[in-house]
Amino acid sequence: MGNTIIFSDLHTNIFAAKYLEKKMATAEDVWSLGDFFGRGPHIEETALFVDDYIKKYPYWVLGNHDAYVWDLVSKAVKARYKRTTAETLDYHAEKLSKFSGDLKSHFIPERASLRWVDDFFALVHSTPDDPMGITSSVVRPFHSETPLMDNLILPFMKLTEKRNGQSKKMPNALLFCGHSHFPLFVNYHKERGFVNYDEKIRYGKTIKIPDGITILNPGSVGNPRIGSNTFIELDREKHQLTFHAFRLSSRCKAELVADSTDLGFPGEEKVTFNAPPDKEKIRAEEVEYYKIINTRENAGKIPETGNEFCFR
Repeated sequence: MGNTIIFSDLHTNIFAAKYLEKKMATAEDVWSLGDFFGRGPHIEETALFVDDYIKKYPYWVLGNHDAYVWDLVSKAVKARYKRTTAETLDYHAEKLSKFSGDLKSHFIPERASLRWVDDFFALVHSTPDDPMGITSSVVRPFHSETPLMDNLILPFMKLTEKRNGQSKKMPNALLFCGHSHFPLFVNYHKERGFVNYDEKIRYGKTIKIPDGITILNPGSVGNPRIGSNTFIELDREKHQLTFHAFRLSSRCKAELVADSTDLGFPGEEKVTFNAPPDKEKIRAEEVEYYKIINTRENAGKIPETGNEFCFR
């Protein structure tokens, strides 16, 4: 059994998709956690990437932005989005209308649910109780134990116990989720309790999957909140994984911003692809996380890519 690539939140960044394609070419399988669309400017190019992807790989789930642009959520749900986000997604939906045939037929409500790959691995965009992240708040790695347990670990443990049957033995299962755009690695075992392994993530370093209930977020491959573009490589046979990171070149980022600006309306994508974190607004609970992220980002050489994919 070979390696599996897991990625999430591409958000119509074709430069990131082109880099990812090179990694996908050497993988046995690829799993996507949703949000192919939304935010970014490369709508039609991403549609072609997604069309090719879903013909090759069966394991993927819908994100909330995917559901919006393919009209799978109600008007009431759409009304919850802030104005600039809604403008962006409506624009994406308009551009995607030309792909309303075979491609649209794959974007169905059933794709929104948590999906099991086998008895150990599962995929969801957001959380087990709110698969697409429509109603619940975003869960991030610097949050305290309680929201991580209540929103991710405990609901997934209940699903695992129901799937495998009630027993005194601690269930073993791993859930991959996206949506937050932050890498995440947490675990619960009845003997050792809750552990946040976020400090142990080092790009390019192999990590053994612990026993118990594990939740992993690969971060965003196309639109990270802070730091590098990231994805996960999984060795299913050895039960170990590696977080991988790359950075788009300055020219590539500038082109993303320029391409977004050329769309001609104040959509959210104009400010999301090269916006550094506002240090003045960092809450106290996030301070330690930014220290961890800085350590992770500076621990080794992260490849820079993108110039070969630029259009301008």
